Amino acid sequence: MKHKTILLLASLFVVGIACKQFDREFSVNTNIDYCEAQALRTLAIVPSGSEGGIPNSRAADSLSILFNPEVGTFLSWPGMVKKENWPHNTIIDNMMNLELLFWAARNGGERRLYDMACEHADTTMKYQFRKDYSCYHVAVYDTITGHFIKGVTHQGLSDNSMWARGQAWAIYGYTMVYRETGEVRFLNFARKVADAYLSRLPEDLIPYWDFDAPDLSSGEPKDASAAAITASALLELSTYVTERDSSHYYYDQAEKMLEILSSSAYKAGDTKYAFLLHSVGHMPRGGEVDASIIYAELKKRWERNCMLKMLYKMYLSICYSRLIILYRKVQY
Repeated sequence: MKHKTILLLASLFVVGIACKQFDREFSVNTNIDYCEAQALRTLAIVPSGSEGGIPNSRAADSLSILFNPEVGTFLSWPGMVKKENWPHNTIIDNMMNLELLFWAARNGGERRLYDMACEHADTTMKYQFRKDYSCYHVAVYDTITGHFIKGVTHQGLSDNSMWARGQAWAIYGYTMVYRETGEVRFLNFARKVADAYLSRLPEDLIPYWDFDAPDLSSGEPKDASAAAITASALLELSTYVTERDSSHYYYDQAEKMLEILSSSAYKAGDTKYAFLLHSVGHMPRGGEVDASIIYAELKKRWERNCMLKMLYKMYLSICYSRLIILYRKVQY
C-alpha cells in the first residue's frame, strides 16, 4: 500500500510538471528531448482514465509530426539537417521513444502511432546495423526518396566503431518492441544485438565508452550508463527467450552487471547526488566524461535480495532539473 501511495503521488506530480513543460516546448519545437519522453513513458503505469494519459497522448501526437513516411523513421535532430548536411537523420537512441507511441495507441490514440513505431523499428533494423549487428549512432536518409545514404557516429569513436550506449539503446529498444508487438522478428533481432554486445565485454562486464576505445589506450573511461541500460534490457529479454540455457545466460549476465554497478567502484553513495559514477556522455566533445549522467540514473532502478526480487527505482528528469522517484516491484 505504501508503494502504491508513493506511485500515485509521484505520478500526479510528474503530470503537473509535464503538462506545463510540454505546453511550452511544443509551441516552439517538435523535437522531444529524450529525458522528457522517458519521463512521460513511465506515466503509462498510471491507471487508465486518470490524468496521466494527457501528457502521454500529447507527447505521442507531437512526436508523430517528425515521422517521414518516405523514409519510415522519425527525424531525430532537426538542427542537424543543415549543420551536418543530414537531410533526414535518425539516432539509435530513438528506439526508446517508441514505447510512448505504443502506449498512446493502446490507450485511445490512433492506430497510426502503432504503425509508425513498427515501421521505425523495421527500417532501423534494416539500415542502421552492420553485418555483425553493431549499430551506427546515426542513420542518414534522403528526405525525398527515402533511400539510406550512410551510417555515421556523433558520440562514438568513429563511424565504424561500436558506441557502447548506442548498442545498449538497441538492445533495450528491440526487447521493448517485441514486448509491445509480439512479433518474433524483433525478439530474434534483440538477441543478435545483445549477443554482439556481450561478446565484446571486458572482464568486469562494464564496457568502455566505445568498444573500440581500448585500441587507443588502456586508460579509456568506462560507461556505467551503457551497463545499466543493458542490464535492464537483459532482465526483460531473459523472460521472453524460451530456450532455458539462453534465458539463464541473459539473466545471469544482467545480475553480474548489477552486482558490479552496486559495488563501491561504481556506486556513488554519498559522494554526489547520483546513483552511479563513471559514465560518459559525449567523449568526442569532452562532455560529461567519467561523470554521473541521467541515462545511467534512469536505468539503475533496482535492488536485489536473496529471493531475487527487483525493486525498480526510476530516477526521472524533465529538462534535467525535475526529479521524482517511482517504485515498482517485479518478482522473477
